[in-house]
Amino acid sequence: METFRMNRTFSLAEVYSKVSCFSVMTVKHVDRCKYVTAAEDCKHAMNLLRYYRIMYCAMKVDDRSSEMLVIVIYATVVLILILWVIILEKYFNHIVKIITIKLNLNEYLAGITLVAFCNTAPEMLTNVMPIRSLSPVYSTNMSSGVSILLLSSGTICYLRSFQINNACAIRDILFLILSSELLIYCMISDGFTTFTESCVLVSMFFIYVIINVIDLKLSRLYMEKVKRKIAEMKTRDLTIEDHEELSDLELTLSALEIHNMMGLHNYRDTYYYDNMVRKSSLRRSTIRRSTLGLGRVSRVIPQKKTIDKASTRNILHNPDNPKNMFIFSEFREALWPVDREQWRLKGWCGRGILLLLAPLYLLSVIIIPNPDYTADKHGWSKLLNCIQIIISPFICTLVIHALFLKSYDEYSMKFDFTYALYSLGITVPLAIAVFLHSRTDKPPAYHFIFAVIGFSTTLIIMMLCVCEVGVLFAIIGLSFNLSEDYVAISIQVLATTVGDVIVNSSLAKQGYERMALAATFAHPILELTLGMGLICLLNEHVRVKGTANWMVGMHGYIAHVFYMIAVFSYLAWGLIYNFFTRRSIGIFSYIIYALFCLYVFLAEFEFIYDMTYLSSYIEPK
Repeated sequence: METFRMNRTFSLAEVYSKVSCFSVMTVKHVDRCKYVTAAEDCKHAMNLLRYYRIMYCAMKVDDRSSEMLVIVIYATVVLILILWVIILEKYFNHIVKIITIKLNLNEYLAGITLVAFCNTAPEMLTNVMPIRSLSPVYSTNMSSGVSILLLSSGTICYLRSFQINNACAIRDILFLILSSELLIYCMISDGFTTFTESCVLVSMFFIYVIINVIDLKLSRLYMEKVKRKIAEMKTRDLTIEDHEELSDLELTLSALEIHNMMGLHNYRDTYYYDNMVRKSSLRRSTIRRSTLGLGRVSRVIPQKKTIDKASTRNILHNPDNPKNMFIFSEFREALWPVDREQWRLKGWCGRGILLLLAPLYLLSVIIIPNPDYTADKHGWSKLLNCIQIIISPFICTLVIHALFLKSYDEYSMKFDFTYALYSLGITVPLAIAVFLHSRTDKPPAYHFIFAVIGFSTTLIIMMLCVCEVGVLFAIIGLSFNLSEDYVAISIQVLATTVGDVIVNSSLAKQGYERMALAATFAHPILELTLGMGLICLLNEHVRVKGTANWMVGMHGYIAHVFYMIAVFSYLAWGLIYNFFTRRSIGIFSYIIYALFCLYVFLAEFEFIYDMTYLSSYIEPK
């Protein structure tokens, strides 16, 4: 009996079934290949590639210098993946505009739903995968909220001068506070999250969206009422008081149209318009009441020029042209990965960057359809789009099936081509039918379907990239003796936030600053409600007593404190400046984020005490 107990206690198979794959750094170099081969967790902690096995078994790394060389290679891969995510997220700009116009949304509602979902979906999907089943997801999501609030909002405020809707901004700030406090209560009240609490978290985001939809409907009803009032007043003789009332109503209607309607903007016109507003003391609203209460501006700022999507669709159409006119030259032009206009305007450094990014752009162009209502023919390229009908579903089916099976060979994930080949039986005849039916000089009526295909394909590729970046950052951080929690809430979050900041900044530059700022506010709400709710529903580990400790991690409450500082700082400047943006707000946000990074760094290396409710470092007296 004693022999049986001894064998069970010291069984290597049982030990390897419970150890973490990321503990390999505690083992000597000569034993690491055996460790990562036998550890059960190494089959789940990796994603597409088994990086530790490649490092210690294939490359046979056996000393610190060669290990650092491999880490540099992994860091290069991380940089490439981040750049590809940034390129892919730009595709969402065009798709979001198309879907917003099709659904008749305003900028604000499109920002809190479409843009926010596009920015957070890859990270949310990654968090529910087995690779993140025991990760400090609370601290990661809270840190992501801090980064997006301070960096993205700060950049938008620095770039653009505008006024956001007061009621919408205050409502979003209140939801930001409610989301974080509800989540922390659900986690630490019992030490774990119940099924009911998970459902409450998921439903909170849908309540938030429903409230915004109702607000849009009521605002548009009021706008119609104002239009009828103006039309009625113009049909009768007006007194001096009536003229003043009519002027106020017209200014109110212009302000309502800015906040409730969505248009397509030309980038150059928008850029010129923004410079005009920057040089003046006015802000981009048809009427501005002075923030000091000293009166109102009598001049009306001209509105941004919008693009007629029907004219861009038919600009090159001629019914006398052959259906396949210039098909191959058009295909060659669409595949060209370097923007010719940017190439002419850039210096030697900028041209070098364009050349380095060209392979990623070419790969994206081949795989992903990219409709754009602001471009000629809405970005339609007949031959390329017909090829994408075949390629995009094939890749999506192949990747989804591989992630579902989660089967590995020696160094990488196995890809089963069975279902992907079956998809060709549908997509090849469909591509042939589209080729025979469509023209080269005009997109077909069903061009919107290509936006849906592009959205799905981009989302899947971004999810894979984000997952790989998370794994590689964990490996790189642990190789420098950094904790997994610190890497997750600092370097990894910053890397994933950069893409969101670029996308939101790009939207702001193109004249959709309200959409970008709304997406920034909705991003943490989506992560803390729907994102965390799905994790708690699908991850069985979170419903065990004491799971709040590893979900919060070592530095989770630091992120929570700075999150509240960021939220209340935006509430403060909104009330002080009447929700007009200032460049000083952006600079202030950058300073707060720098303080957050400094505090986490000092806490990681124990120069200062951590902020935590569950810490045993400080005993109460």
